Amino acid sequence: MTDTISANLFKVLSAALKLANERDPRRRVIVSERSNFPTDLYIAQGLIEQLDRGYELRLVDDPSELPATIDQNTALAIVERPRDDDALRIHRDAAVSGAVVGVSVASVSADRVHARQQEHADAEAA
Repeated sequence: MTDTISANLFKVLSAALKLANERDPRRRVIVSERSNFPTDLYIAQGLIEQLDRGYELRLVDDPSELPATIDQNTALAIVERPRDDDALRIHRDAAVSGAVVGVSVASVSADRVHARQQEHADAEAA
């Protein structure tokens, strides 16, 4: 038995922000796509309010904006993997990864959290 997807995402985001804060406490921006799962964005906003440390959730309308939005103020990037063609996914993943690595930002793939939850649920049902 595992926690809900929401509980697991909350735990992952909490841990990632803790690590980011230990590395550089001045980084206070969480970047995500506006099209991310609404509950994922609610969880991020709720965590920001709970921590009450001046974090800001910065949303981009288009995934192509992610690399330019991730900067020295970014503590965490919540990224969904594209579901469309593989070439676009590979190109975008490389650009986002380059931005994340370039400024030493923690990144969380919300889709991976969701996928792991489904794997556990499937295993329990079998």
